[in-house]
Amino acid sequence: MDAGTVTRVCGTSKTATPTVVDDSETEDESDSEWIPMQPKPAVGADNNTVKKRPEPIIIIDSDSEDFDYAGAASEASSTRDATSSIVVDDSETEDESEEWIRSMQPKPAVVANNNPVTKSPKPMAIDDSSPNTGPISKLASTRYAISSISAQSTTIPGTRQETIQPAFLSDRAQMEAERLARRKRALGEDYELTGTSKRQRTIPPLASRTFYDGAFFPTYVAHANPRADGREAIRFEEVVGSTQSGLKLAIVSTFGDFNRAWVASHLDSSVPIIRVGGKKGRERRTGRHEDTNWIDTRPKLRERGCMHMKYMLLFYHDRRLRVVVSTANLIAQDWNDLENMVFIQDLDPLSASSRVLGSDTPSASVQVSDSFAAILENVLKETNVDPALKLAKQLYPTIPLKFISDLSTQWDWSRVKAQLVASIPGNYKGWNQIKAVGHPRLMQALDSLGVTLRKEQKLVIECQGSSIGEYTTQWFNQFYISASGNPSALKAHLELSKGKRQKLDYPVDVKVVYSTFQTVESADWVGSGSLFCSSEKWKAANFPKDSFYDSKSRAGKALMHTKMILATLKQKKAADTAPSGPAGWMYVGSHNFTRPAWGNLSGTRDAPVLNVDHFELGVVVPLMTTKDVNAASAWERPPKKYTERDVPWMKDLHKHLKASNA
Repeated sequence: MDAGTVTRVCGTSKTATPTVVDDSETEDESDSEWIPMQPKPAVGADNNTVKKRPEPIIIIDSDSEDFDYAGAASEASSTRDATSSIVVDDSETEDESEEWIRSMQPKPAVVANNNPVTKSPKPMAIDDSSPNTGPISKLASTRYAISSISAQSTTIPGTRQETIQPAFLSDRAQMEAERLARRKRALGEDYELTGTSKRQRTIPPLASRTFYDGAFFPTYVAHANPRADGREAIRFEEVVGSTQSGLKLAIVSTFGDFNRAWVASHLDSSVPIIRVGGKKGRERRTGRHEDTNWIDTRPKLRERGCMHMKYMLLFYHDRRLRVVVSTANLIAQDWNDLENMVFIQDLDPLSASSRVLGSDTPSASVQVSDSFAAILENVLKETNVDPALKLAKQLYPTIPLKFISDLSTQWDWSRVKAQLVASIPGNYKGWNQIKAVGHPRLMQALDSLGVTLRKEQKLVIECQGSSIGEYTTQWFNQFYISASGNPSALKAHLELSKGKRQKLDYPVDVKVVYSTFQTVESADWVGSGSLFCSSEKWKAANFPKDSFYDSKSRAGKALMHTKMILATLKQKKAADTAPSGPAGWMYVGSHNFTRPAWGNLSGTRDAPVLNVDHFELGVVVPLMTTKDVNAASAWERPPKKYTERDVPWMKDLHKHLKASNA
């Protein structure tokens, strides 16, 4: 993004409050909480089309798959109240001592007057929702909104900035400065007035902006505010809007246990909320949570699988729909202590003449099966939202979404450029089934976006996650081939015998980005309970230690719960002419870089089989230039390769070191 087009956005911040990590389950899903449901209504589909080449995009520059829900309950500190308690997703099976939990509290910064000084981010371009005006529409043809700016001025969090008048100002200039100060106070703390002339432009806070071309933001981290890279970060309340935002319905998904009181504190108590969650080994179930505005629903999970998706559908009074796909769970820690990433896509309703059917009838099936809307509708069906929506209609007859199939026919998806990538648990056979989920779906999405590896190029992928899997050369190679966006190459790979596939080397251009012990220690261990790499995996024979690179956030000393893959397409040899097409792509979502999340491919070319264990969801977008790749990255690039003395953060080993040094 051209730094000359940016404008500063400044928000207030508060001193970081020490957080107690609680690995215990807070939700008791007893039978008394559930209300028997009627059969699910019929659903339809989507009329969205997929374009082969990438369209103009703007760039606004803890979990663990093997989570054990039998964790020991831990009592929180007495200083914590009901709205600040958190539950951390944890893959380890051993019981946590209370001392370990207390030891994970972040160390409060020591500053004068107990107010840390924070720098305001440098100006950034704003999506003003107008397709033909403003700096965003003038950017090069394939860019996504990624907030990227550097810090300049300073503010004191939690205090109002008073205007200091230089003695040499004329009376008229002083009056103008006072007017601006009054204007800023009237607008609220989150507004920043820029410029020096009378014609000031008011930049609205994130909570009031819309992103019809899609946007990516890192989440706010209290102890890395302002961010070292100056990039604009987003808070949970800015994603959902204030309690006066006119929210009419929320459908939210999260992994494992979550903090209902914390989420409720950001939403109006009259708004119906459908919460999608679930624990392994349980059947589908839907019901009202006590006598509240919450409706809980869960899909059927595999014994070894988990419901790991993190999506939100937010419906507002003006019929605007906001789709959110993130890496953060619905707990305070993921929005305050750990860095995550959020994708936001706003959509307006279609005009009455453009709608397929009236709102009282399920929409007809006119969709393209791999369009964003079609995949989203299928995700809602598979995660058991249908019966929850039916119950919501009974309790709240005026909700804006009557049927899941109305998503594709009642809202305008024409400005959506991202591709949606989902993993749905199951055993899939044949290419038609396989290409719809997991890493083969990623391959199809890249092919649709026109981001396919060419013969003169080589592919390098950097895979950041919060959980390290059990890796094999077979799985590394099949994922790497899918990441090339070439369906023919994946089919050719299955022509090799199983024995030959097992003997392949690990591809050198796959980089696993995960924090070293030293990086976790330098971040004061804050949030380290949500990072998972066991010593057993690290010490396993043929484990790809040579593929590991340190994860250092561009925000500063913050640990990342972000799940992101950055791919670059590099020329093998110096070319006479500049290469055409995208320079790479980015994936953001719930998938960790593991087999249970992305699926494991086996079989033969004529009889392929894909096995998927988890519910996962993310988005992928093209990146047109190397500059775009660097701007999109959540970590410092190039990532630093592990030295012989480096080891990953391994909770089963290192938590004891932390406890002894606390």
